[in-house]
Amino acid sequence: MCKIGTGVVKNILQKMCFLKKQNTEVAIVAPKPQIKMGATKNQHFVPQFYQRLFSDDGKLVGTYLINSGRYVQSPIKNQASKDYMYSSNQNFENALTILEGHASKVIEAIITNPRNPILPKDYSTLYIYIMMQFARTNAFA
Repeated sequence: MCKIGTGVVKNILQKMCFLKKQNTEVAIVAPKPQIKMGATKNQHFVPQFYQRLFSDDGKLVGTYLINSGRYVQSPIKNQASKDYMYSSNQNFENALTILEGHASKVIEAIITNPRNPILPKDYSTLYIYIMMQFARTNAFA
């Protein structure tokens, strides 16, 4: 499970796996969410859960078309994504799915109760998520 990815992304995932082996309280240690089988072709560099935070209906997000200067509503499933951006290795996409699942819960908790203290394990989750986002760009890939 922990032998996935390349470069900086690989290092981040290896750190996450190391923390899991050490029983360190980090988001990746929590039970895994259900993961779909089969290759994920359309890979998002801005996670869909994050885009939904800016959507009225959870399906469409405002998009500015640079060439035409128009603002339109576009399906989230087609935004901020590229075919096989990271890898055709499904294990890598599954690792991102797990991380996003944990990060989305922390972000949702912060949005729901912004005055509640953030737990140390949630800081770890957010740190790993932010580092992963840094590596999830066309420029970085």
